[in-house]
Amino acid sequence: MELARALGGLLLVVALIPLLAHGLRRLQGLRPGGAAAPLRIIAGLSVGTRERVLLIEAEGERLLIGVAPGQVRLLRHQGQSYATIADALPGAARTETAP
Repeated sequence: MELARALGGLLLVVALIPLLAHGLRRLQGLRPGGAAAPLRIIAGLSVGTRERVLLIEAEGERLLIGVAPGQVRLLRHQGQSYATIADALPGAARTETAP
């Protein structure tokens, strides 16, 4: 009887672990009040072994930033919403296909 009770408790604890993990994943990124996280990565491009260019959205504005070990630099911000990194960079090579 004691063995069955111990196994039942163990099974209950093991079953609760995935449920709690799922709940914590859903809560990540939410702020108090139910609003979405204020910072979001839209796109990223690796430009070196440890350097990246990221297009992020912060409080409704999109920023193009350069990230390297130990530093982050703002490359472009005009308050516009850029769809891609190429749109954010002036003079970036754009390839368009003819219909």
